[in-house]
Amino acid sequence: MNKSLSFTDKFITGEAYFWFWNLVSKGIGFVNTFFIISSLSIYEYGVFQLLLATYNILSDVISTGGGAVGNDVLRLIGGGKEDKAKRLFYEYNRWRVGLSILFFAAFFFGAPLLSFRYGPDFIRLIQILSVLFLVEIFLLISKSILKMRLYFKEVASRSAIGKLVQLAVLAYFFFYAALGTREVLISMIAASFLSTLFQLPSLLRAYRPWRGLATPRESLLFPLLKSHGKWAILRQFASDFSNKIKPWLIKLFISTEAVGVFSVATQMVNVFKTFLPTNTLATLVPRSLTEQARMKNIFVFGTKYLVLLGIVFVLAGWVAGPVAVGLFFEQYVVSLPFFFVLMLLLPIQSFWRIVDIYLVAFQAQKFFFFRTGLRAGLSFLSLLIFLPLFGLWGVVIHDLMIPLVMSLVSYYYLFRIRPIFWFSFKSIFSFGTEDKIMLKNLYNNFIRLLKIKLKLG
Repeated sequence: MNKSLSFTDKFITGEAYFWFWNLVSKGIGFVNTFFIISSLSIYEYGVFQLLLATYNILSDVISTGGGAVGNDVLRLIGGGKEDKAKRLFYEYNRWRVGLSILFFAAFFFGAPLLSFRYGPDFIRLIQILSVLFLVEIFLLISKSILKMRLYFKEVASRSAIGKLVQLAVLAYFFFYAALGTREVLISMIAASFLSTLFQLPSLLRAYRPWRGLATPRESLLFPLLKSHGKWAILRQFASDFSNKIKPWLIKLFISTEAVGVFSVATQMVNVFKTFLPTNTLATLVPRSLTEQARMKNIFVFGTKYLVLLGIVFVLAGWVAGPVAVGLFFEQYVVSLPFFFVLMLLLPIQSFWRIVDIYLVAFQAQKFFFFRTGLRAGLSFLSLLIFLPLFGLWGVVIHDLMIPLVMSLVSYYYLFRIRPIFWFSFKSIFSFGTEDKIMLKNLYNNFIRLLKIKLKLG
């Protein structure tokens, strides 16, 4: 990545890469989804989502403290302290690899202990799932190195490569064998492993500044975790826990089939959510905190146009969603009402995302911890109240209410610690001279960078 590029240039090129590869990835992913959903019954798809929910809970444990560590690594790199950045990165990821091996062993060798309750087919599914702990950790580590060196193109393309590998595996089982939950899990493992191998040449280039670089002998991880990092650890243990166990609560109060129905609705929303251009900001903002005026402009205009873009995506989803389901997944028409309402999450989460990017950059870990406690309490309580009373609509109420409350609480705190980030919500729907200048500059920069890329090509 060219170091002479400005913040705007890096944002445009980075987001362009993510948009393009997201489009490719979603196109391939749609075919994958067709194979999976058309081959699994609603019950089997519910079982698949319950397995993934269990894996995701433990995967979060492996990545505990990752936000604080990653942010500090970026700050050290931005300050030219490569030796300390390397030391911190190595310390943290040694723990992650160790935990991944531990969870793999517990799932693979411990699964037969559940034979008193579950049959051999389910035991085998757990053992296959355990392999994900080993392959995903190396994918996550390589992705971290690529992002910290601003290799946005390589990070963005990884998902598409993984989806393509998964497509090949799914297509083989679909056309030449039988496609069930076991085969879907195998396709996920193959996609993770092979896409990591594809990243290897770029990974070696990104790692070059650290090659042969001596690191300090004193630990950097434990002092970080004892200061602001401890809040990140405590926060992550509770963070989003109710959402992680949500599939199991749905199964408990309703049924396994309801897990499948609601999962399809949320996955449709996630298709649009991934196109919101916030992928590069979390990496760029911590490296550019010294220029206060520019940071305020980025926040104000970023918030305004991300929220507007979220509203556009809502309208697009209301049109495209029913068409896709009607043509390809007719058995999931029952998911559409939930999808329509859940799409309202996009403008809310657009606002919440950019606020959190700045709070992470300002190391507001203590606030995150207390907010997590508030969020966990409200989430769990609302699910226990709304789910039995309203069924799946109770989950929809929960999924809209919690992000709205948390985004407003987060913005209030950001404004308290940094009053320059004051933002008038009325300005979202206004358009003045500054907007014209900003959009014109973005357009000119995009065209200029596009010409440069075409010439290089």
